[in-house]
Amino acid sequence: MRGLFLLVVVACFVSTLIRSSVSLPNFVVFFADDLGSDLGDVSPTVFTPNIDRMRSEGMKLSQWYAPAVVCTPARATLLTGRYALRSGMTDNLMRVLECDAAGGLPENETTFATHLKTKGYATAAIGKWHLGQREEYLPTNRGFDYYYGIPYSIDMGLFLEGPCQQLGKCVWLPLLEGTKVVKQPVSPYELAPLLRQKAIDWITAHKDSPFLLYYPSPHTHVTDICLSNGTTIRQYSSSMFTGTSKRGTYGDAVQELDWELGGILDTLRSLGLEENTLVFFVSDQGPWVKLGTESGNVGIFSGRYASYMDVGKGSTWEGGLRVSSYAWWPSHIAAGSTSQEVLSHMDIFSTILSLAGISPPDNVTIDGHDITGVLTPSPDIPYTPLDYLFLYRDEDLYAVRNGAYKVHYTTHSGYGHEPAIQHDPPLVFNVEVDPSEAYPLDTNDTTIQQVIVNCQAAVDQHKATMVPGHNQLKIAAPQFTICCDESTDCICGQ
Repeated sequence: MRGLFLLVVVACFVSTLIRSSVSLPNFVVFFADDLGSDLGDVSPTVFTPNIDRMRSEGMKLSQWYAPAVVCTPARATLLTGRYALRSGMTDNLMRVLECDAAGGLPENETTFATHLKTKGYATAAIGKWHLGQREEYLPTNRGFDYYYGIPYSIDMGLFLEGPCQQLGKCVWLPLLEGTKVVKQPVSPYELAPLLRQKAIDWITAHKDSPFLLYYPSPHTHVTDICLSNGTTIRQYSSSMFTGTSKRGTYGDAVQELDWELGGILDTLRSLGLEENTLVFFVSDQGPWVKLGTESGNVGIFSGRYASYMDVGKGSTWEGGLRVSSYAWWPSHIAAGSTSQEVLSHMDIFSTILSLAGISPPDNVTIDGHDITGVLTPSPDIPYTPLDYLFLYRDEDLYAVRNGAYKVHYTTHSGYGHEPAIQHDPPLVFNVEVDPSEAYPLDTNDTTIQQVIVNCQAAVDQHKATMVPGHNQLKIAAPQFTICCDESTDCICGQ
């Protein structure tokens, strides 16, 4: 009788655990790289049926910002919910971690993956990491159970097709699984199919437990590929997509990116997980417009007042920071809906923790906000609109978004070498009326003067709380590059 009682207790306990796990939502964060405004719903020559379907079945987040203008700090803000300066993951000179960097995302920075593991989540990162390539900084030491991908941007490693100019300090581009090199070099042409299949397999293997998949695709970052006819191209895609878009090589890459997303969404549907999985689609920052038609375009976020074209990635003009973003969660997020709230990468951290029933850490400053009330509006889930979003170019605060207004204290092109321009009084735009930033507002107007006063007070308060982390980008050395086997000149798994 006592044995039967114990059996019933154990059965009830297991049942409770199963019900608890089922009630926890899954999360997929699909992070594109340098994506422009070239998606199927606005581009006449790029076909993106999966992104378009995600938008029609979910919510368009029309005022989404990257809080940083280049790859490394943007990824740090996403995973930690904190401005990159707090973690030391930004630098005015280096800008991103290089292939021989000594540093990475510090151990005292906690990712949303680490938090989710306290609730029993399976966690995986599949794609481009770029938060430190040394073993202690790789995803499996930063909260992820599984990792498969490249450790930094695709233009930071050599491969058989390029780059056409030697990178000097960088070696063959490695493909990692966990902390081990499984292939070096890996070709850009094979990356998307490999990553997509790994994501499908991983989701399928973890369908019965709550999971987080972070999928930072290497697309559509440029690289440098040498063709046999002596010409050079900056974009790539597998043979399935080469030549499929009238937008050229960049369009091919976007269409392959869409296929990557489609593989994930189709897997969720086929496994019956779509109503219990929140998916975010977002780009790390704007397109690298300086590189021409083989990169994306900024669309209406053209920074017309700047009088130069380099207003995308690397700059704090709208073209560098305003990115395409969608959220998808059938039966929770209204199909075909749009939010015009000002949101950012950092909000994903806070939202994931909230939906998983995890209290935000109280020992560090979290800059993100829980946007559950935006995604699923309800009187029971209040959302207070963000008052101020601080916009950094590397280590320096250049601008502030406040309601409809954007206040520029400093402006600079994305990658130019000219001095930055200081604005006193600051440039002020109503970017809801004027998203191209063509017509600065009259700073003699009393309303605009009050906006300037309010923003300056907010900046002063923000800076008072800003304790910069130890700079992780400055130090680099050849011994920190990844080499599978020096005796084979770092060539393995071919």
